[in-house]
Amino acid sequence: MVMNQEQLSEITKVLKANPRGMTVTQISKEINLNRNSVAKYLEVLLISGHVEMRSYGPAKVFFLSQRVPISAMLDFSSDYMLILDRDLRIIQANDNFLKLVDIERENLLGRRIEDVSIPVFDTAEITSNLKVALSGKQITQEMDCSVGKTEYCFNIKIIPTTFEDGLPGVTVILENITERKRMEEALRKSGRRYRLLLESISDGVLVLDKELRFVLVNDAAASLLRVPREKLLGNKLTDLIQDAEETPFFETLERVMETHKPDTVTAEYVFEDGRRGWYEVRLYPVPEGVLGIVTDITEHKKAEDELVRLSNAVKMSTDSIVITDMDGKIVDVNEATLNLYGADNKSELIGKNSFELIAPEDRKKALAVFEEVLEKGSRKIQRFKVVKKGGARKTIELSLAVMKDTEGEPIGFVAISRDVPEDKKTE
Repeated sequence: MVMNQEQLSEITKVLKANPRGMTVTQISKEINLNRNSVAKYLEVLLISGHVEMRSYGPAKVFFLSQRVPISAMLDFSSDYMLILDRDLRIIQANDNFLKLVDIERENLLGRRIEDVSIPVFDTAEITSNLKVALSGKQITQEMDCSVGKTEYCFNIKIIPTTFEDGLPGVTVILENITERKRMEEALRKSGRRYRLLLESISDGVLVLDKELRFVLVNDAAASLLRVPREKLLGNKLTDLIQDAEETPFFETLERVMETHKPDTVTAEYVFEDGRRGWYEVRLYPVPEGVLGIVTDITEHKKAEDELVRLSNAVKMSTDSIVITDMDGKIVDVNEATLNLYGADNKSELIGKNSFELIAPEDRKKALAVFEEVLEKGSRKIQRFKVVKKGGARKTIELSLAVMKDTEGEPIGFVAISRDVPEDKKTE
C-alpha cells in the first residue's frame, strides 16, 4: 500500500480535534475514506509512535500521542551527541559533548562544524563522512584523538536525520570506548594473564581457530550463547549454533579470516529457544584464527529506536512543544511552535527567555504557575495571552511539566500548548 501523506495528515488532524479518541469507523466517516485504508494508515501511525490505541471491550479507540522531541532526550544519554543541519551547522549538542570540548553552548550553536576547533572533527575523513551521511548512508568508524590533555578512542556513529521541515541533517554520536579498547589490546598481547581479564569484563570473549573451532571462551560468551563452556571448547561453531552460516556474523567472520583485517558487525540474532537480541561483534585476526568480542546491545538498540519514534512523532505534532532550562531559557522548539508564534526558524526562539513570549499582563500568573510546577511536578491546562512575532496577540492553552535526569534531578521544563479558537475564548 502506497502511503499518502495528505491522508495521514487528515487522520492526525481529526484525532487532534477529537481528544477523547475515535474508532476506525468514526475516522472513516469523518474523512470519507474506506475502513481498510484507515486501518492500514493507523497501523503505520501506531508503529511509528504517532498514535496510541486503547481497547474498550471489542472497540479499539485511537488517540494522538503526546511525546517529547528527540532533543529533549539528548542529555539522558551518556554518549557525546551533536546534531547538524544540511549545511553542517551545529543546531544541537548535549551537555556531555559541551563538557568534552569545553565550549559554551552559545559559542557552538549556529556555526559550521569546520569553523569550530574540535579535534575529533578536524580530519578530512570525518568531513567527507558527514557529507556522505547527508545522502542517506549511515557510517560507523573508530577514531583515536586527543581532547585537551586526554587521549580518547571513540566509536563514531554518523546517522542520516530528517528534520520536521523535511530537510536532511546528520546526528553524530560519539561513544567513549577508550577503556574497552585498552582491555582489547591487553587481551591480544597478554598470554599469561588473559584469564583474569577475560572473566573481569561483562562482554563475551571467544577465539575461533581456522577451522572455526572454539579454542577460548569466557563465561560471559557461554552465557550469551546459552551453551556451557565445556561443550563449546573444541567444537565447531557451525555444529553448535543452528543456521550460523546464514547470519551476518558468519559473513563478517569469513571476511576477517580472508583479509586478516578487523571488522565489526551489528545485527539481531534469534536463538533456538526463541530468545531475540541485538549484538555488536568485533572481530580481530589473531595467530590462532579470530578473536571475537560480543556485546549485548539490546537495551541500547531499544533506546535508539525510541529516540527515532520520538523524533517521528514530533514531526506530525500539531501542538506547540517548548523545552526550557531551569531558568526558563528556551533550548528547543518544534515546527508547530514556529507556526504558533509566527517565527521563520528556531534561531528566533532558542536562547530567549520563555516569559518574553507571554503577554506582560499574564507574566505574574505564569511565574506562579512555574513555581507551582517546580514544587508539584506538573500543572494542568492554563490559559495565557502570548505575543507573536510582529506584536499580535493570541490566547493559548498550556500544560507544563518538569523534566528530570536519570537521577531524578530537575533539568528543565516542557510546555505543550495549542491555540484557543475564537469561539472558545469566552468559555
